[in-house]
Amino acid sequence: MTQPKASHPPRITIMNRLFWPKRFGGLERVLWQYANALADAGAHIHVICEQHDDAPASEQAREGLTVQRHAPVEFGRLWRVGELVQARWWKQALAKAPTSDIIWANEPTAATAVIRSGLAGRLLYRPVFCYDGLTHAARTIPAMAPLARTFLARKLDRYAYKHAAYVIDESHNLLEQHHHYYGPRANTTVIPNPASISEPTTCLRQRFGLTPEQFVIGFVGRPGDPCKDLPFLIEAVRSQAMPDHARLLLVGGGSGFETAKQWVNDAGLAPHTIWTGDLEDPSPAYAAMNALVLPSRFETFGNVIVEAHAHGLPALARAADFTATPPVYTASRELIDNGVTGYVVDPHDPAELGARLLLMAANPAMAGEMGRVARQRAASYTWADVAGRYLQALGLEQSQALPARRAA
Repeated sequence: MTQPKASHPPRITIMNRLFWPKRFGGLERVLWQYANALADAGAHIHVICEQHDDAPASEQAREGLTVQRHAPVEFGRLWRVGELVQARWWKQALAKAPTSDIIWANEPTAATAVIRSGLAGRLLYRPVFCYDGLTHAARTIPAMAPLARTFLARKLDRYAYKHAAYVIDESHNLLEQHHHYYGPRANTTVIPNPASISEPTTCLRQRFGLTPEQFVIGFVGRPGDPCKDLPFLIEAVRSQAMPDHARLLLVGGGSGFETAKQWVNDAGLAPHTIWTGDLEDPSPAYAAMNALVLPSRFETFGNVIVEAHAHGLPALARAADFTATPPVYTASRELIDNGVTGYVVDPHDPAELGARLLLMAANPAMAGEMGRVARQRAASYTWADVAGRYLQALGLEQSQALPARRAA
């Protein structure tokens, strides 16, 4: 479906429960970048989100970007049908928003509200993950069992996928899941996320108690999250006789943090491990690493891989295996040029990951060259490029009203 050419700058409404200044996870950080990139391209962005702390009900975050906040949804006695309560909340909030050419929803209750408001022809559904895919993985991996989605949530996800005017997936990994569980559809595009290229940073190893001679293996994420599968990385390190100068730098907190620390202690790796906890800005940690590992078994995209590449680091991650029981859903092959910007390893063999890490630790210059190439390639794919691809996929013309720039 192609939108008619508009005489005004593109107008896009983004619906997400959390937004600036509440940017807790990867989705919120990515949405902030997307909103700014589209505003840089001349689009007018209106964000609908929940109100938290002392944030005003409405404000202009910057030229071309306004944020409208509403009191958080109250589920009360209807928590068992929370998805329907949330959809009703979204529908009420949407009714107060200005008219837009495109309404962007990231999860099924917001998308359902758009459809039920008679605006399906303007709906861009950009799902964070495939609800049926996540539920299948959760049912076959005991540690992921709490992440299984309800029948109603999965039904709404399928409904949104089928009825949205446009679907944009951030990886072919996610597209394949959608095709497998929901079937193919028209107007589906894959547009991967870029990363903001960081300026070379003076090594901050001293901040983390590291020395210049040590080979630092990094992890960024919630270490106790069963999707991230930190035990796979732990087993990989244990499988090889790592040199004395190797260290683990684990960045992140959240629920399960103490359990993750126990995993490391039980493996005898505590003396070689540095924990940073949550970091608002992980750039200093990236600057202290020699390589980044994403050991996830369920990952829609893998933003930390492109972030690592933008910081000049090689990345290592597990390949996808849709046919296995349990499955491994990753986009690693799309993000890592195997043997050039990092390594994609057997998803079921931690020893292979350990062997690759051992090779890098023994050849830090090789790892550094991989990181240099990774940064060079990351720099060739910018947020401005992505904004243009989105506007093209949505049939909207890029406005020249604003110069291309990056917001602080």
